[in-house]
Amino acid sequence: MESTACTSIRKCPSCSGERAEILTGLRFRVFDDCPLEGSFSFVSCLSCGFCYYDTPSRAEAFEAYYRGNAYYFSAATAGSGGCSEGELKRYERTADCISRYIDGKGRNIFDIGCGKGGLILTLKSKGFSNLYAVDALPECVEYIRNNLGIISEVGRAENLPFPDIKPDCLIYSHVLEHVLSPRDVLMEAWNRLEEKGLVYIEVPDASRYGEFSGFPLSELYLEHVNHFDIEHLRVTVESMGFSTVETGDKILEEGTDAAVPCIYGLFRKSEIKAEIKPDLKLASVLKEYFSECEKSRLYGVIKEIALSGKPVYVWGLSQYAQLLLGQTSLGDCCIKAYVDGDVHKQSKTIGGMRIFPPDVLKEALPSDYVVLTGINYRRQMRLYLDSIGFRGTEIRLQEEY
Repeated sequence: MESTACTSIRKCPSCSGERAEILTGLRFRVFDDCPLEGSFSFVSCLSCGFCYYDTPSRAEAFEAYYRGNAYYFSAATAGSGGCSEGELKRYERTADCISRYIDGKGRNIFDIGCGKGGLILTLKSKGFSNLYAVDALPECVEYIRNNLGIISEVGRAENLPFPDIKPDCLIYSHVLEHVLSPRDVLMEAWNRLEEKGLVYIEVPDASRYGEFSGFPLSELYLEHVNHFDIEHLRVTVESMGFSTVETGDKILEEGTDAAVPCIYGLFRKSEIKAEIKPDLKLASVLKEYFSECEKSRLYGVIKEIALSGKPVYVWGLSQYAQLLLGQTSLGDCCIKAYVDGDVHKQSKTIGGMRIFPPDVLKEALPSDYVVLTGINYRRQMRLYLDSIGFRGTEIRLQEEY
């Protein structure tokens, strides 16, 4: 894969550098009402090696996206703050890590980007009493306030609510990969924290993309604009006046199709800002990852479907489906209908085409194809196809590859 240097639209989220190497281009076919741009470059900073999306979308667009994305409340997948068995195990590890370094259960702890509150509820069960939940989505805040009995407010990581409360610990679990400026978030954290206060950060591990998934590029999400390995996480946080207390790794939804390698760090507020030095290892790893993805037989299978001209149902309008529609020949197929079981998504359109509930598949003809792009729900989807006597042909995206 040939790479190209450019002046980036975004300054580097880690060192504020302005020159970057383009690692690959990405194209999502987003919902028609999505305020975010679906096409941009995935780049690596030429000064420090940090890897990120060079998206033209600005902060206002991301704020509108999160405010209007009720899917984060209805989602049952990993990272939405729910209480699945796998998520509960992860919360336990997080709570145990924080407990090791906080002296007393009465310390003020904020969970920023809390989703439906699974982590903060775990902390409550361990005896922590002064807990505060922050999320951009009003539905999540109302749910936590009314059902979990925990103080919650709508807010942004760059401008935290509860101005009269001095936090002892700030939690950013699967937040920093979403924000345009991690430096602004960390500056707000430093300014708000008590002396020697703690910051807990957890993010996907970009150095291990492709390790668990047989689906090319499935680790890439539209709103995951920053991509960390442990070294870039550590140096980015330390450069903003924090010292490293503990780092480690986890698996998001271990043992499931949704398994994602993650890294975490616990950092303490200090007066020393570390120097950011170049580290190009992650860029090299991601180049190899993109190269392997391009070799996937899945791309060829989808191209054959497009060339056949046969009608296709696309079932599961996940972000991965949107990436396949933009990045592969799936978008060139003769799409008969988009299908999704989420009522929120059924209110949307893609390229002017509405999204139907799954019962539309009862109308499929023997000559029709269905592509199951909701990769975390394939077992349930296949059971449904069996139950309705689906007459078409399922195109499997993983098992043969």
